[in-house]
Amino acid sequence: MKNLEKNFEKGRKFIYNIKPEEKILLVFHQDVDGICSAVITFFALKRLGLKANTISADVENLKKISKIGKNYEKL
Repeated sequence: MKNLEKNFEKGRKFIYNIKPEEKILLVFHQDVDGICSAVITFFALKRLGLKANTISADVENLKKISKIGKNYEKL
C-alpha cells in the first residue's frame, strides 16, 4: 500500500507541474480499457486547463508516434 501511495503522489506531482503551454501527446491502446483510460485522462487534463492531443498506438501509427515523440516540442 505504501508503494501505491508513493506512486500516486509522484503522478499527482507530475500532472500538477505541467504548464498550460506545454504540449501533451496522449498515446492509448484501442481496447476498452485503453480507450476509457484515455478519455478519463483527456478530460482530467482539460479540467486542469491543459490541452492534450491523442493518437492510438496501433500498428499503422507506431512510426508516426516515434517521429512525433522525437520532435513534439517543435510542432
